[in-house]
Amino acid sequence: MGELKKLGWFYRLLCGLISSFCLIALLGILAFGRDEGLHAHVLIFVAVVGLLLYISLVILLKGYPPRFLKWAAGRK
Repeated sequence: MGELKKLGWFYRLLCGLISSFCLIALLGILAFGRDEGLHAHVLIFVAVVGLLLYISLVILLKGYPPRFLKWAAGRK
């Protein structure tokens, strides 16, 4: 991660906001899935929101994007 610049406080603040929204969405999806049953679309929603939550939490806590998003930083 030496060649990547650490993200600033503004982007980390946005990731914190996204993380809180993802947690609320995940709780809502799981509450709906409990009442209506876990169908394929509910599992897809959980996977997408979970991935977004993982990415935003890694950026929030470490300041760097996950390794599988290294291509998004561009060449230096």
